[in-house]
Amino acid sequence: PGEFGISAAEEVLVTVIGTSVAVCLRDHSSNLAGMVHFMIPISGLSFLDQSTRFLAEEYGHFAFTRLINAMEERGASRDGLEASVIGGARLWRSSAPCADASVRFVRGYLAKRKIPIAVEFHGPRLPKKVYFTHSERFPEVEVLTDYNNTIKSREQKYLRCVRADWMLQSQ
Repeated sequence: PGEFGISAAEEVLVTVIGTSVAVCLRDHSSNLAGMVHFMIPISGLSFLDQSTRFLAEEYGHFAFTRLINAMEERGASRDGLEASVIGGARLWRSSAPCADASVRFVRGYLAKRKIPIAVEFHGPRLPKKVYFTHSERFPEVEVLTDYNNTIKSREQKYLRCVRADWMLQSQ
């Protein structure tokens, strides 16, 4: 989580999502495909503290801004973008708030910027492997029924890093 990729060639953008969310953006006029993979780190936070929620959502804003700016630098038009949203799993008990908050954030972010969602896939509460190219309108999603703890440990490490960064910013 926390990364993005862009391709104009017949490269395949690939990520594995656990509790996080992947958003694939496609601009058919420039033949660009982009993918961002992130999580809103809301697990364990008070739903009453709006400033905390705002700070958590900053990670989504940052991830999207990087992807959209990079795509525009390579010729994409914001008006030509369409999105595919792939929601995450619940890999540990307290991860449901992160998964739900991430999908909610994505829907709101895209709606505010008038970027249509062509397809959403949330499927079973299992990890998913996402494949995306600019020549396909929709990503291919493989539900991973056989997986190890690597996905969970990477997402927990991402969550710890985000929280540490967050605490440093608030001082």
